[in-house]
Amino acid sequence: MANRETVTKRLNAAVNQIHRWVDIVFPELRQVFKILTCTSAIATLRLFPLPKEISRLNIEQVLDGWKQFVKRHAGVKRAELLISLAKSSVGTTQALHAYKLHLGQLLEEFDLAQRQLEQIKHELQLILERIPYAQKLLEIRAHKQHKTN
Repeated sequence: MANRETVTKRLNAAVNQIHRWVDIVFPELRQVFKILTCTSAIATLRLFPLPKEISRLNIEQVLDGWKQFVKRHAGVKRAELLISLAKSSVGTTQALHAYKLHLGQLLEEFDLAQRQLEQIKHELQLILERIPYAQKLLEIRAHKQHKTN
C-alpha cells in the first residue's frame, strides 16, 4: 500500500504538470476537453500538442488521429472546435521545441505511473483472493456503495 501511495503521488504530480503545460502552451484545450486526462485529450496531446500543428490540420486528420487511440472518439464538432481554437490560441509561441520535449516526458511519466498502478491493483487482487472472507467483506462495501448511489 505504501508503494501504491508513492505511485499515486507520482501520477498526480504528472497530471498537475500536464495541466500546467496546457495552461502555458494551449489553454484553449480546456474548452474542448473538460477533463485533460480523458483518452481523447491525451491522444490530442500525443499526436499534435501544439496549436500551430493543429491549425494546419483538417477535421479528417484530427479524427483519424483520435481513431488510433479510441474506438469512440470525441467527434466532428470537437475536432472543428479544436482546430478553430488552435488558430486563435493565446498560448506561448516561445521555446516550443522545449515545451514539446517536456510534454513527451510528462506523458511518459503519466503512462508509467498508470501501468504501475494497474500492476499494484492486480497484485492486491491476488493477495485478497488468498485471504479468507476478504471477498465477503468487499461485497458488503460494494453493496453499501451501490445503495447510496
